[in-house]
Amino acid sequence: MLDAVRAVRDLGLRCGLATNQQNLRGTYMRNSLGFESIFDEQFYSFELGFAKPAAGYFQAIMDRIAVAPNRVLFIDDHDGNVAGAREIGINSELFPSDGGVAALTQILARYGIRL
Repeated sequence: MLDAVRAVRDLGLRCGLATNQQNLRGTYMRNSLGFESIFDEQFYSFELGFAKPAAGYFQAIMDRIAVAPNRVLFIDDHDGNVAGAREIGINSELFPSDGGVAALTQILARYGIRL
C-alpha cells in the first residue's frame, strides 16, 4: 500500500495520513516510521484535538490544508469515519479491510486517477 501511495504522489497528487492515535503511539508513528517521506501530511487525532468520525477532526484537516472539501478524497475502512467526512462535504470511500492495492486502484479510478 505504501508503494501505491508513492505512485499516487508520483502523479502529482498530495497524499495524507489521517489516523486516530493517542500521543505515545502517534509520536512514534510520526518520528520513527519514515512517513514524512511517503505522505505530504500526517494528521493525528491527539494533535488535532478531535478524533474520527467527529466533524471537527475533518474540519481541522481542511483548515490546515486550505483545500475545499469537494477537492479531497478520504478513504477509510470504517463506515462511521467515511460518513463523518461526508458530513462536511469530503468525497469519501469505504475501503474493504482485505482489499489491498486492487481495491485502492478501483476507488481511485472512480475519481479519474489511474495507477
